[in-house]
Amino acid sequence: MWHHEVSIICKPIRKKPFSRPLLKKHRLQER
Repeated sequence: MWHHEVSIICKPIRKKPFSRPLLKKHRLQER
């Protein structure tokens, strides 16, 4: 389910510079 959230968050964040740190946070949460 978290994958769906990441895809939605990635869309608007892709334009923002803090997209990488957010993705890292999500990856950490997944683990």
